[in-house]
Amino acid sequence: MDDEALQERARRARRAAGKTQEQIAEDAGVSLRTYQNFEGGRSYPQGGNLRAILRALGLDETQEARAEATREEWPPDVRVFLDMFGAYLATMTEEERLRFIHDETRRIFVGR
Repeated sequence: MDDEALQERARRARRAAGKTQEQIAEDAGVSLRTYQNFEGGRSYPQGGNLRAILRALGLDETQEARAEATREEWPPDVRVFLDMFGAYLATMTEEERLRFIHDETRRIFVGR
């Protein structure tokens, strides 16, 4: 998957298409809340919802579908943890996220 977050790619694709979140949700056949939570980085759509959203946005399904399939193989507790961790990171600015990752990586590998 690209380094750019899927949610950011979705946001940019939606805006480039001149559509609202409501329009994308309707085109994808998902609830507005499902789409808002996805684009806002608070949750990751399950099953066919991700594929439907990607189609509505005109994004490459193949690469994203592989990521979804891999994710669905993870145990439920891992998916919950990653969803929560992603939501936590989404509350930070890019600079704060980079500092957090740097600090935690240093703690793990250097012990400081």
